This record gives sequence, structure tokens and C-alpha cells, in this order.
Amino acid sequence: MGGPVEQAYIVSVEALEEICKNLSQGAVKYSIITACDPKEIVFSYTNGPDDLDSIYYSFPIVADIWPLGIHARNDAAGLMACLHVYTGRKIRNGIYLYEGELK
Repeated sequence: MGGPVEQAYIVSVEALEEICKNLSQGAVKYSIITACDPKEIVFSYTNGPDDLDSIYYSFPIVADIWPLGIHARNDAAGLMACLHVYTGRKIRNGIYLYEGELK
């Protein structure tokens, strides 16, 4: 083949919520911002005491695996997101103080 193989991850929104919870430690927080939009999942990363430095990413929902769209456990249970560098987009930049300047 001769070239790099890009990897994509298909993950349920429910599992992604659990992954975010497990990755969050101290001031570093990963969280799902919206999990009920039928077209995308938005999650955030922050490492400060407030929301100013949060970065938001959006990835597409590619499938709803619950039969007939009926969600037995919660609205996010059957939604599957595709996490890949080409399918994601940054929708909010964080605000940081770097060398005395606001970036």
C-alpha cells in the first residue's frame, strides 16, 4: 500500500460520555455539550476554573442503532459518532493568557 492508514473511531455517545468522565481529572475536564442532536455530537475540553479556556469540537452522528429510533435508556444511548480528523471540526477556540498576552 505504501502510505499511512488513517484511523477513525465509531463510538456510541453513551460510551463517549463515560470516556470523557474517565479522562477528566482535577482542573482538566472533558464533557459532552450536546448529545441529543440527531446530526452531531459536541464535546468540550477545558483545563481551567471557568469556561473561558474551553475548546469545543463537533463530530457527526453517523447512525442510530436503536430499532425505530426508540431509546430505552436515554436519548444518547443508540447514537453513534464518527471521530476522525477529517470529520471533526473545532467550533470554539479557548482564550488563554500566553506570555502576558491574551490569545
